[in-house]
Amino acid sequence: MEWACVDGGTQVVTDRMAEKISIKPLYNLRVTAIAIDNPTSHNPGMKISVQGHPEYEEKIYSHVIATAPLSCMRAMDLNQAGLDYAQNQALRCLGYSAAIKVGIKFKIRWWEKTSTPTMLGGVSSTDRPSRTVVYPSYGFDDPQDANGVLIASYCWEQDALRLGSLIKGKGTEEEKILLDIIYKDLAEIHGQEPQWYKDQTVDYHAYDWYHDQYSMGGKHRAPLSLISIGF
Repeated sequence: MEWACVDGGTQVVTDRMAEKISIKPLYNLRVTAIAIDNPTSHNPGMKISVQGHPEYEEKIYSHVIATAPLSCMRAMDLNQAGLDYAQNQALRCLGYSAAIKVGIKFKIRWWEKTSTPTMLGGVSSTDRPSRTVVYPSYGFDDPQDANGVLIASYCWEQDALRLGSLIKGKGTEEEKILLDIIYKDLAEIHGQEPQWYKDQTVDYHAYDWYHDQYSMGGKHRAPLSLISIGF
């Protein structure tokens, strides 16, 4: 199998797709309600409400495809959307587990150059708080002194809740503690002193999906058969 790396991230793919369609998507609009316009009609239309834009309530749509996480859909008013009991139950019951990632940009790709063992892609797993380290599967031919980004911690469930309590914003005391924990874990896995990894750090980014208003959680943990919802 041949793999390709998208320069700029996967958002580049959707941006290029949007360029090809005639009616452009609208961004930064919060849908607050979805409703059937005329429930007694044989061919009822659909209506939506958008926060701060009452003009959208005057439009009638043939159908609505909702792709938001079900956790976020629970924050919408769906009382008039025509959902049956099973569909409402699916919205309520589907669980999204906690998930966090911490990416660190290092001065060099040391896991490929100086680490024992060397890691060319793949993952390391540990019982320590960081749990999973993910190594990039691209850039092997970069110059010796090229920067590299490592997912230094990828956690979910209870492990994510614990480290997620330290994700409070770049430069906060809590995130300094978070990085110290990760540096100690990297030292246990790869052998250098924790300070060495700290000195090699250029930048970092920590993310907690359960504290993102647009996801309200990470991975779902229920059978897919429960989440088929039609309008």
